[in-house]
Amino acid sequence: MKSKRLYIIAIFLLLANLIYRLIDQSQMIWHFPMDYVNDVSSYMAQLYFLNDCGFLNHCAHWYNGFISFQVTPPGWFFFASPFHYLLGDVKIATYVTIVLSLLLAFIIIYRWGKYFGFSKVQRWAFFLFMFANALAVGSFIRLGRVHELFSWVWFLFFAFLVIYYRNKGFDRYSLLIIPTFSLILFSYQSVGILASLLFLSLFLVKDFKEKIFVVFYFVTSLLLISFWLVPFLYSSFSSTSIGEQFQNAWLWQFTSENLFTNIAAFLIPLALFVLFYLYWKSRDYSRKELYFFIPVLLLNLLYFFRLTPFVPVFRNIFPDPYLTFFLFFILFFFFSLKSLKVKSLNLIPIILILFSLISVGINFVHTPEFVVPDRVFSEELNPLFSNFEGSFLLFGDYSTAIYGKAVYSYVPIYYNITTPFGWYPHMKDEEYLGRFYDVEVSGTCVDFIGGLNYLNTTHVIGYTDACDKFEECRFDFVNNSGDFCLYKI
Repeated sequence: MKSKRLYIIAIFLLLANLIYRLIDQSQMIWHFPMDYVNDVSSYMAQLYFLNDCGFLNHCAHWYNGFISFQVTPPGWFFFASPFHYLLGDVKIATYVTIVLSLLLAFIIIYRWGKYFGFSKVQRWAFFLFMFANALAVGSFIRLGRVHELFSWVWFLFFAFLVIYYRNKGFDRYSLLIIPTFSLILFSYQSVGILASLLFLSLFLVKDFKEKIFVVFYFVTSLLLISFWLVPFLYSSFSSTSIGEQFQNAWLWQFTSENLFTNIAAFLIPLALFVLFYLYWKSRDYSRKELYFFIPVLLLNLLYFFRLTPFVPVFRNIFPDPYLTFFLFFILFFFFSLKSLKVKSLNLIPIILILFSLISVGINFVHTPEFVVPDRVFSEELNPLFSNFEGSFLLFGDYSTAIYGKAVYSYVPIYYNITTPFGWYPHMKDEEYLGRFYDVEVSGTCVDFIGGLNYLNTTHVIGYTDACDKFEECRFDFVNNSGDFCLYKI
């Protein structure tokens, strides 16, 4: 009973934090996010692109044109598109899908948790430790990584389904493995790559006949989304630089910005090893259990020793999805322990309380609240966009006042103006990116103008001293507002 009360305290702390953060983030319904803690503006822009440009079509809004969703997994965008159509606003549609994704995740955990023998309190705890921890709140709610959140929702269903069939023969319901894995990969490649290890898990524990089914399920899952997957893979090796994005190398960046990630990258894999051992011990050291979970354990070992940056494909996944992946199995192993007779396990409810306090504390100290755009954007920069049509770039030391990428998301939606830049530079090849980064306001006017012409830029917006450069290069003055100025090339 005491253990149950401690669970409830942990649940209350995490639930209160989650509700508070959702209420705070709801300000995005009225205000387009313009601060630096901001991935969501990129997804809102692409949600608009889906409506304006279509799927796998030429889209002129960024980078002098790109193929829409050629490198972006479109699952969440198709999910959000009806809400965008009905509500008429990308901000509202995006927030609604965050809430719905969390609700779907809870329903999946609650229903599957009942099958695996988790109590109601444990099912609530599973959901909250998975989606109300500091990492999840910072990533899925504050940063607004909606497509990754949506992918994890389907990962839950897929992972529970695969674990269910590890000790059970395949039947017609096992066919659900196919669409659920397709939806994971279709929504976020990184989660799809991690989830694919569970096919190997099934393969290791099934007899020869069912191994054939495992291969069939995997191949069919890929074929089901081949209309997007084939163009994505082709572009990855040809017209884009996505294959060069070694994001897992962040594990070797021991900076203050990565402090909490580096701590979690040590503690979470360590906890996974400990919890698996206790789980395995409770299963009388079953070989089948070991074989099934060994792909996850091997990946955990590589990650713990920071070797994943050297593994092809896995090196392209940034560190955070690994932590969420491992956390799922930590929670599954822990809540699958049917007793707390081992003395050391009696400390776990207290550890959960401490985890909840630390998690909420990290969000309080490290995760900023929603930032309403100030007058610099609304009164100085924003009025300039109604003064021209064409393609523009921002110049000057504006980073202290606005977040440039958020502006490049906002302007196509509300003014139908294009830009030779945007989010996701891997959409373009190395030559284009090289020419773009060579365009510097500090260079000569000849080089500056030549670079802008190569990028088909018709207008430039400068902040403070950049305006002097535009005058020096004899650009045509259009308007100014506060510290910003607009010139035509």
